[in-house]
Amino acid sequence: MLTPRLPQNLSHRRFIPHPRGISMLIAGLLFIGISGLAIGAHAPSAWAEESKTTPDQVYSVMDLSEQILQTLLQAKGIEPEQDLRLMEFNLSPIHAYQMAVAVIDLLIDYEKELGLRPMPNVVATPMDYTPADVKFLADMILAELQRVLSSLSVADFNQYPSRFTAKTPTDVFDISLSLFVKIGILADRERITPSQVYPQMVRAAADVRSILAHIDPARRYRIDAPVSPGGLTPADVFAECLKIRADINDLKEKMGLSVLTIPNIETDQKLHPADVFIQTQIIIAELNLLKMATGTISATPLAVPVSKKSPSDAHQQAGMVRYLLKQILSLQEMKKTLAGQ
Repeated sequence: MLTPRLPQNLSHRRFIPHPRGISMLIAGLLFIGISGLAIGAHAPSAWAEESKTTPDQVYSVMDLSEQILQTLLQAKGIEPEQDLRLMEFNLSPIHAYQMAVAVIDLLIDYEKELGLRPMPNVVATPMDYTPADVKFLADMILAELQRVLSSLSVADFNQYPSRFTAKTPTDVFDISLSLFVKIGILADRERITPSQVYPQMVRAAADVRSILAHIDPARRYRIDAPVSPGGLTPADVFAECLKIRADINDLKEKMGLSVLTIPNIETDQKLHPADVFIQTQIIIAELNLLKMATGTISATPLAVPVSKKSPSDAHQQAGMVRYLLKQILSLQEMKKTLAGQ
């Protein structure tokens, strides 16, 4: 697990060297720039270049990764179905970063299935992310996919980086989602299930708890959220996700923060667990913005795998997130009142 570091818009990431000998260690040190303890995001001399990093550059790296995944799919004779349709349009770097983290989580599982030493885990922390931070993850993903390609002895892959213009963080999120889908197919996890959505909601609830605990260390918040009924569908969970986002927007407005537009969904639109999963990543990113605004410094916990979960289970956790969010303002007011006595 990676230990978060807040200053300078850069994360602090733990790296454990592979015991294959000195040559691989040297290569690793050249790549990460430090010894054995952390993947330092960037050296100080690179700050000027980082400030010039654009979504176009990040997208180009992600596009190379997608070319590799397409090559791997073709080698297995797989023609993926149409990718998920993203319904967002004004996302920021923190959302793209969180989706890249989800790609890394799935890529780690795929590497384990292949018998490869997996890359380190990455977690998002409350900080002001930039395209340079997202590009760092994009470079990590590309390097790992090149390693996967080599291990599978697939025919030589000729990399032709493309140049893009006018790309936005939303575009980067979208292509990251495409990587997520393709890696899932290769890892025989083509369909996202409620059991994959549930842990993401647990992570979101943990983030809100950390905000509440920061506001009131005595932890005088309630956790007796109403129980969700049985027989719910992914569409019901998706609707609850949009309510969570509306609750977050209300809090952000009261804190003087800009809000994220919530998509309009057609009433007859068919929704799947994958659509809900996308919403959980946006929610986690939004909660990190709330944590930053409230001075909460805890990182989002890693997901704990579960099985045999239903949409109703995921809905229950989503309900808990809403129940906790609604207590933030009241706890802040209570703390001010107690401080004035």
